[in-house]
Amino acid sequence: MEHDDSILANYKKYDHLNEVGEPFLVKILVSYIKPSFLFKSKILTPIHLGRVVENVDSKDGVQSDEKLNWLHENCEFNDDFEGGISEHNRRIGFFTGSYWAWKNYEKLGNPKYFGNFGYRKLLDASALDNLSDYEMILPKPEHLTCPIGDQLVKFHGKSMIIAIEEAIKNIYPEELEDVHNYFAKQDGYFHELYILNKNLFFDYCAWLWPLIQFWLAFDFEKYNEQDHTVSQHYFAAVAEKRDVAFLIERITGYYLYKLTQKHHKYKEVEVHKFFSEEFMKNFKKNMLSSIRNKLKNEASE
Repeated sequence: MEHDDSILANYKKYDHLNEVGEPFLVKILVSYIKPSFLFKSKILTPIHLGRVVENVDSKDGVQSDEKLNWLHENCEFNDDFEGGISEHNRRIGFFTGSYWAWKNYEKLGNPKYFGNFGYRKLLDASALDNLSDYEMILPKPEHLTCPIGDQLVKFHGKSMIIAIEEAIKNIYPEELEDVHNYFAKQDGYFHELYILNKNLFFDYCAWLWPLIQFWLAFDFEKYNEQDHTVSQHYFAAVAEKRDVAFLIERITGYYLYKLTQKHHKYKEVEVHKFFSEEFMKNFKKNMLSSIRNKLKNEASE
């Protein structure tokens, strides 16, 4: 895998795509919640997510003034604006930045294409090759050892698949069969990564937002109380209450798949993932803790 600095260098080779002036051809938001390698160019655009709750304790702890200053100085935008949803970032994740872009698109230079990346996950720069020939650029599908729906339950608890089922039945009942078919597959789109033309991006946000509103009001605890899987304990410890973010990632995969079935012109490219030693250390630590809690709970039953 390439290093982050070489990936940035590869993206900068495409800076000429935005040199003509507004409207730009493409802008890609790179979402940050804490300092990391800075992916910034004429195309890659850092945005600080969770600005409204930046001083609130989270899975990463309370951010120091030094870290917050880094975010304020290096991120071109943040998700705090009148009518925004920054306060929900801890639960929603990436989409608070996508929502900002949807409602403030002109501030990006009204680009013909919009992309969504994270500071730890980016599409390969080859995504920009002959961009105008496509309507969307997608991550290469990932193959699971079980159906997508089963994997969601295994790692995040039964309440998640119930929440998807209820939301679709209430808001888009005509899509219920298609959603079932996608979640029965073992190959899907993950990470909430994409580059879409402006019209597809706006359609995606308009489609997704009612589902998010439904999930923000959904009673996950009603189902979680009866769900004692190791994974559910683990993710409760590591990611706190990021239930809606997990749902958004999975339903975005369905939505992108749905677009491919409508014969939109697209291509799929590799995903670059970056996880620090500290992240992996905490990952293993919390996983072991969750297993101990599971065994303890079973012994007391």
